[in-house]
Amino acid sequence: MDDSSKEHFGRRDLFKRTIGINSKPDGSYSLTSTARLGLIFVAAEMVSVPLVVGSGLNVGNAGYDEEAVANSRKNPVTTFVLEDVMAPILEEALFRGIPDALAGQEGIQWKWGLPATLLFGFLHNYVPDKEKNYYFNTSIFPLYQLMSGAFNWVLTRKRGLPHAMLAHSVNNSAAHLYDLIIQ
Repeated sequence: MDDSSKEHFGRRDLFKRTIGINSKPDGSYSLTSTARLGLIFVAAEMVSVPLVVGSGLNVGNAGYDEEAVANSRKNPVTTFVLEDVMAPILEEALFRGIPDALAGQEGIQWKWGLPATLLFGFLHNYVPDKEKNYYFNTSIFPLYQLMSGAFNWVLTRKRGLPHAMLAHSVNNSAAHLYDLIIQ
């Protein structure tokens, strides 16, 4: 490999990294390291969620109330398309893609990821009342959204935006399947 090739692989091309191409200089991904990131996230949830819930703090998604669950049961295909495919793509582009482009090329860059994660989490509590007037519901803490937002920020920075979109989609799908099958 000549010096110009080494220089190209030494600096990370923002567009290619953002869309998930060439995470490593040879263009490959390490499934082991991606799985390790997922396991770290699951372990963090397994430890923190019982602690937070045990403290008496009400956690969840204020926007996903009984009415939303009933609607998703009536229209599972529409729910899948809108909430399990489209929402993850749009939310990840907005809350991870734009900050990722602003953060530049090196490292996790929490100065961009933390505000985006907080905004992502707390906007899940911006909900309508019965008269369709929107307000911030402060009675529910968006723990799951904050944790998945942080995980998807790291995933975006390490593997690219498509990986975060897929993880978000899988997460939403699992939650909806749980509501359809278990409850």
